[in-house]
This record gives sequence, C-alpha cells and structure tokens, in this order.
Amino acid sequence: MGQLYPDLTFDEQLRHVWLTDGRLCSIDNEIGRVSGRICAERYLRAELEMLPNATVVAFGGKAHDYVRRLKVEHVKAYALAPPGANHKPARPSWEKALENIESRRVRG
Repeated sequence: MGQLYPDLTFDEQLRHVWLTDGRLCSIDNEIGRVSGRICAERYLRAELEMLPNATVVAFGGKAHDYVRRLKVEHVKAYALAPPGANHKPARPSWEKALENIESRRVRG
C-alpha cells in the first residue's frame, strides 16, 4: 500500500485498498490445500461484486484458487507471508502486481 500511495497515511491508504481473506469462513485445519468452495462462493463473491472496478490481486495459491473458481479476472502473486514470501519469484510477482494496478489506474 505504501508503494501505491506513498504520500498518504496508513489510514488514508486503507480508504483506497480492500483487504480480505479468500475463504471467509472458519475451518478446523487451515494448513495445506483447502478445497471448499461454499464460503468463497457465498461471501467472497459478494464482496467482489461490491467493487466491480477493482483490480483483484490474489496473494498466494489458495487466494488464486478461490478467485479463479469464481471466474474473477485477477492478478496472481506470491503470498505475502512465509513460506511463499521466501521464494525468489515472490518479490518480482509483487512488483508485477503493482505495475498492473498502476497501468489500470492510468487507463481508468
């Protein structure tokens, strides 16, 4: 957020960015692959429909799986937390996501 809105305070940045989980339901075991679609279909879809012009960035494999199943156009990026964040391609994927957001901002 600091790279997208460097001149704004954190509170001001949050007025321009929507952060959410992909699943949006409690589960017993959150380690590893999660295949349930009901929560994403019910809750994530509703959130995304409220933001029809948003650039959606899916950080991490699980987030990507959720938005892909919803057939939502999105930018895929590595997770922001370990272990995904520790991989060499992580930072370039984040930079690509930022470039994508910036290019849409200029066109929009």
